[in-house]
Amino acid sequence: MNEISIAVHDAMASLEAMKEREKRYQVHDYLSSYEGANTIEIGNFQTSSELDKNEEKPVDLEYREILSNWCFRVIDHFTLPRHVAATAMNFVDRFCCKHHCNREVYRLVATTSLYLALKLEEGEKVNWKDGYSQSHVTMTDIFPCLANDQVPLRRIIRFETLLLRSLAFHVHPPLPAYYIQEYLTLLSMIGIQEYCTKIMRRKLESKANYFAELASMDYSCVTISPSLIALASILNALEQQFPATPLKGWHVSSHSPNDMLLIAWKGNQFVRETLLRLLHDTAFISQDDIDQVLSIEDVLWTTYHHQPEPGINEELRCQNHSPVNVTAKTFK
Repeated sequence: MNEISIAVHDAMASLEAMKEREKRYQVHDYLSSYEGANTIEIGNFQTSSELDKNEEKPVDLEYREILSNWCFRVIDHFTLPRHVAATAMNFVDRFCCKHHCNREVYRLVATTSLYLALKLEEGEKVNWKDGYSQSHVTMTDIFPCLANDQVPLRRIIRFETLLLRSLAFHVHPPLPAYYIQEYLTLLSMIGIQEYCTKIMRRKLESKANYFAELASMDYSCVTISPSLIALASILNALEQQFPATPLKGWHVSSHSPNDMLLIAWKGNQFVRETLLRLLHDTAFISQDDIDQVLSIEDVLWTTYHHQPEPGINEELRCQNHSPVNVTAKTFK
């Protein structure tokens, strides 16, 4: 085996290891059915003796979206890595697969999940730096955003133990963001270097992660394998990136704009087919998986086009914004 073959083999081994871990982090459609679930004893976690009528309502798609939006707002307020919010929502969804929660308890689950995800990210001190920003904050800085009149600090700390037990202490989900990194590494190893220069990879990763963030907020995606969500996100990012990027070796002056779009489209198709063929030939994905990925692409595009501020500069949105504008520190 040559050096490239060994590198591809190692990358595929890493992907296989993550895919094997997915079994411990699966989520089912808990909002449609709570069959076999336990009803959580909420009495010890109520803030008052009488719940508001809105709190007694069951959790629905809209309320889950509100809570996931809030997670992203807190994360972006402190310029922290957005996969922390995705980790927190994985905790929420898996907890609710076992326990039927009303809105008050669901809010407590979301708050405690974000608290736990933050602790796991960097321990008691969160230091994060990437190409766009740098943040130095502590859990003490973040707590005012987590603990408030609706969810007191003491309840978060008490509930953390129950949450961990319910999750069976499986707190490192294989997120789409991790798969995206491996997929991009594969592209750079299989002879498509012009598509994976340092700058190009950074742009593709940013755009793909944005689509993955949309998936974490979309309840219809909770039952889908993160490896397939990541693949659909990469393919959507490629489609978004390359129509404005001519293939290597072509000169803009010698081609009309329509020619350039055709050239870029063919390049995008080549990259798509190469990546899908490699993953299929190595038995990482099946033909049924590929068909599902195509459907996921459509779902993510629909979600993408329904996001607020459609006219915002795409590069700016990918760099500085997650799917939710950062305005609030607490639940609305």
